[in-house]
Amino acid sequence: MGNSGMIAGAFSSVSGKADKTLETNGQILYYNSGRQALNIGTEGKVLTVSSSDLPAWETASAGAWSQIASSNLSGGVASSLTVTGMTKKKFLDINIAGGFASADIPAIQIGDGSINTSNYAWNVTQNGAASTTGTGSEIQCTNATTGSNFYIHAYLFNNSVDLNSFVGQTTSNNVSWTWTAYWNNSSQIDQLKLFGSDGGNNLSTPTQIVIYGAD
Repeated sequence: MGNSGMIAGAFSSVSGKADKTLETNGQILYYNSGRQALNIGTEGKVLTVSSSDLPAWETASAGAWSQIASSNLSGGVASSLTVTGMTKKKFLDINIAGGFASADIPAIQIGDGSINTSNYAWNVTQNGAASTTGTGSEIQCTNATTGSNFYIHAYLFNNSVDLNSFVGQTTSNNVSWTWTAYWNNSSQIDQLKLFGSDGGNNLSTPTQIVIYGAD
């Protein structure tokens, strides 16, 4: 059978006349008691299979990153900035742009239902050289004080079975720290707290936390 016969068999009725034509950009041809046309989905939709075993456009869900929480420090100085009410996710992408009123060490704590103040461990390396480890009530994101502004980007993984495990990077005044850490708890978290390890009302504006999550 030649190519023309294959095309006719796929798109035409027995009479040789097309029983379904595609008339709109992006339409998809499928069969359901006859040939049917599925219009193109809206932006961000993905093609999947419906409960009726037919092609359908749906909103992407599993595996898609979306913003799940954010918080801003407004006015003056504060002892900390906390994000609460986060949707629990297996993967977290944590972004922090912070400031200190005076030199300090940025630190974080996390929790499920409340901020936890124990069972943390961390390792920090400065510019690929000096390395420091620690355990206790917080995760320190540097092993030396930063300048007035600092930036933290970290990923956290927790599948509700393993520990809450971090890998992150902190930068300030052309100094870079890479760090790993964990919270010795398998609960997926719904809040995160940022503060200066030296304590006091030292966190200053502008400080912002934005967190994205995915499963």
